[in-house]
Amino acid sequence: SNFCGCGQSSYSGEFDVNDYMDQLAEMTTNKLEAQYRETLKQSNEDPEDLALADEVQLIWNELRQRKIVGDQPTEKKKEESENSSNDGLLWVAGILITGILIGVAVKSGGNG
Repeated sequence: SNFCGCGQSSYSGEFDVNDYMDQLAEMTTNKLEAQYRETLKQSNEDPEDLALADEVQLIWNELRQRKIVGDQPTEKKKEESENSSNDGLLWVAGILITGILIGVAVKSGGNG
């Protein structure tokens, strides 16, 4: 596929994983989440596009790393973060389930 969901108009059709990962690292978390949703939608529309599925995985990995490395809450922030931690957990679980479904769809795409 010659598609790059990174929004760069200078995309030439050559997919350089390191360059793309650098672009992902420079995005804000909100923009990265929006990018993930858009790329996931496109991947769901074309489940046989393995390059797009790989792109979804790269974005997911960057999001996951941000969640792991994220700022440790201070004592004052812990109360606030405990209230939102369930929402975050549900969000992450939803993304994980969606990723699994994409993987199953891609894997079984050649069998049907």
